[in-house]
Amino acid sequence: GEPALSITAQRAGHAVGGAFFVLQRLRDETIVVVTSTYHVARELHLDSSTLLQYGATPDVLVTQPGGPAMTLFSCLYGGVGSQLPDGTTKEKPLMVQPVVSQARKTLVEAVLGVLRRDGNVLLPVDASSRVLELLLVLSQHWDRHRLAGAYNLIWLGPMVHNTLEFARCQLEWMASPLGQQFDLQRGHPYALKHVNMFVSINELEAFLVDNQN
Repeated sequence: GEPALSITAQRAGHAVGGAFFVLQRLRDETIVVVTSTYHVARELHLDSSTLLQYGATPDVLVTQPGGPAMTLFSCLYGGVGSQLPDGTTKEKPLMVQPVVSQARKTLVEAVLGVLRRDGNVLLPVDASSRVLELLLVLSQHWDRHRLAGAYNLIWLGPMVHNTLEFARCQLEWMASPLGQQFDLQRGHPYALKHVNMFVSINELEAFLVDNQN
């Protein structure tokens, strides 16, 4: 018989390969959007979620606690022509989509503030998702300001090499500037030449014996 339902995966942001799903019942075009974790801001390693584009006005929204109230969400950040709660159509977004550049700047300044006082900074993060953004933020700053001789930048975890190999093979699913950098032969964005990687505390301690930055 005729198909009754279409299911389309769309970019959720937050993690490489992360998706939300748009389910559409074909006989009456009822739309259900199912999303859990998403990020509407563009990052260094990921483009922003397309939730505003494909999921702003569904018939049903299934999301995690604290997820978007889509009517308000769309009013604040949606594009030209979005409908307001009073039925009128707005000419421009009331707010721009969240920008993470200030958050990156705040993070780097906080880290360097501690290092300059001869302190150490520990940043616990998941093993294979958000760590990819953190690595780019810090390694790019280290490269740009030539900080490798002053401060050790260390990535410690049992899966660091596996995660890095995965990241290097997934550029097509990451932010477009990363792929362009590679295509133009300006080096791989995850070369991480100033990041010291260790899979155990013993390896780290052995490194620090001769590298007390």
